[in-house]
Amino acid sequence: MYKCFFVFFLLTTLLITLGFAQKDVDVAVNSRLIVFPDAKPFIDENNHILAPVHQVGEALRAKVGWDPATQQVTVERGLSIVTMNIGKKQITINGKSQTINTAAMIKDNETFVPVKPLAEALGGTLYWQKGISRLHIGLPNRNLIVYQGGFKIRDDSDVIISAIADDPVFESVVSLSLKRYKYTSQASDIGATFKDRYNDEIGRALHDYLITKTEIKQKLPEKVFYVETAQQYVWMQESTDQYVRLYVTNPGVILPLDSEGKVKLKAPKVVKNVNGYRIPFDTEVTIALDQNVDQQYNSFMVHLLMPDYEKQLKDLHEAINSKHGEKTANEILSHIRNKKARWDLLPEKTFFSEVSNQELTVLMSRAASISIIVMNPGIRR
Repeated sequence: MYKCFFVFFLLTTLLITLGFAQKDVDVAVNSRLIVFPDAKPFIDENNHILAPVHQVGEALRAKVGWDPATQQVTVERGLSIVTMNIGKKQITINGKSQTINTAAMIKDNETFVPVKPLAEALGGTLYWQKGISRLHIGLPNRNLIVYQGGFKIRDDSDVIISAIADDPVFESVVSLSLKRYKYTSQASDIGATFKDRYNDEIGRALHDYLITKTEIKQKLPEKVFYVETAQQYVWMQESTDQYVRLYVTNPGVILPLDSEGKVKLKAPKVVKNVNGYRIPFDTEVTIALDQNVDQQYNSFMVHLLMPDYEKQLKDLHEAINSKHGEKTANEILSHIRNKKARWDLLPEKTFFSEVSNQELTVLMSRAASISIIVMNPGIRR
């Protein structure tokens, strides 16, 4: 009796496992379903979705290659090159290998690859719709291009580029941040942008150097690149915890370097004007004009959860000082610093600037952000 029960239990477990491993799923890119005419995607025993690489690659607007000698599949999109070998639980992204918990395979004469690590390596974001067993891949639209600081770049890129006006040495500055979306995607955007303006060599060199920064606390050493065809230097400053900045010189300018190859100049300060406030070009502080009927005030937003909170406070001080004076800026910053932790209560407090004849109110905050309301001259809350 026990023997029969044990055999029944094994058969049941096997059927459940096989059923789970071959469960059909759908895959969609930017809400458009991928059509798989023959072999279909499925969930394997490691709970990964595997799908035919050619259809997935086409939907991701990527180039797919196959080496039968090494049984290696290559997927290339922009400056991202991803390789996987049949039967190996490993993925290589731009020459860097990492272990994954499933492997590419050949099934029904098709090459199947794990969709999640491939899509993420190419800059996609994923969402699993459980009710209908559908994997959604969000892919930035790289066809929409805008100009920033003389460079062409995707309009939804998190890279910030600004022209530098009236500077004898530098023409533009580029900013990347580990806080903004995916840093690796920003690095790819930089590579593609510099490739478009100059050549593949500088695009690849910048991209490959940028992606060596993998952690917030890791410092990326200063480095200088030279584009001979344009007679321009690209100076990458030593990174901070959060930011990497690149300064591009004006054509023909000789960048002075010391014996160690480091730049002997101070980087120019680059600001932007937002609703009359001067603030660093790559700040995370939000300044918005209220769109109510009377348009009575501007508003600031500072987020406490960001690792660069201190930089935000410094940027906020600079912005308030530029329009309302240093005294008001110091008073507001002193009040905000009473909030030491996320859930600390910051009471509401109103300040008055004699410089601008305006009332500024720091609203009560218990959460991870702080708001400041700035009334128009002569208007009180």
